[in-house]
Amino acid sequence: MRVGLNLVFLVPGEQGGMEVYARELLRALAAERPDLRLTAFVNREARAAGGEWDAFADVVEVPVFARNRVEWVRGEQQHVPRLARAEGVDLVHSLASTAPLHGPRPRVTTIHDLLFLKAPEAHFGLMGLGMRVLVPLAAHRSDRVIAVS
Repeated sequence: MRVGLNLVFLVPGEQGGMEVYARELLRALAAERPDLRLTAFVNREARAAGGEWDAFADVVEVPVFARNRVEWVRGEQQHVPRLARAEGVDLVHSLASTAPLHGPRPRVTTIHDLLFLKAPEAHFGLMGLGMRVLVPLAAHRSDRVIAVS
């Protein structure tokens, strides 16, 4: 089985707990399930920074700069489904609470918290709107949801 990991959100050194979660999950999947073929979909910043992705997964660069949240969403919604199809991915696991809303692949989404609802002042403007729209849609359209907090 080929599993695609949607890491478009990840700017190394800037994502805190979500970055730790992604790194540890990748290591654990590689160790516990060597039969899985992992593909990491990363943004330009993550690809340029290098790191350990190559040790555990085939790495595919998504042509966006994720520091720009509009680019992150564009990469996730437009590029990840197309690239997953091109790479022959059987399942896409999105690790940052949002996920591609279309595409033929089964989807798993990890939702880290609902802070955007509980403390809306922490996510204001376009980002707040995006979270209020995209997280519920991702949960609804996913085949499985993982809630870690």
